[in-house]
Amino acid sequence: MSLAESIVLFTGIILIIIRCHQYKAKAPLRRAKTPLNEQDIATATPASLHGRPNQVLRLRRLFFIIDTKHRAKHRVYPSDIAQ
Repeated sequence: MSLAESIVLFTGIILIIIRCHQYKAKAPLRRAKTPLNEQDIATATPASLHGRPNQVLRLRRLFFIIDTKHRAKHRVYPSDIAQ
C-alpha cells in the first residue's frame, strides 16, 4: 500500500470515528440494522481493501464496521489497527 493510500485510509477511519461520536447522541447504534455478519467485503477505491468484519451495522445511510476482540485484558495491538 502506498503512502497516499495509507493517508486516505487513515483519514477515512478518523472521519468514521468522528461521525460515530456525532451520531452517538442523536441515534444510538442499538437502533441499527445488521446487513452483514461474518461475510467478506472488499473495495477497490479509494484503496484496494478486503476483509471479514464481525458485523456491519447500518443506521440510515451510514455503515459502521465492527470488529470485536475477546481478550482477558483490554488491549489494542498494532495488528488490530492494521486490520
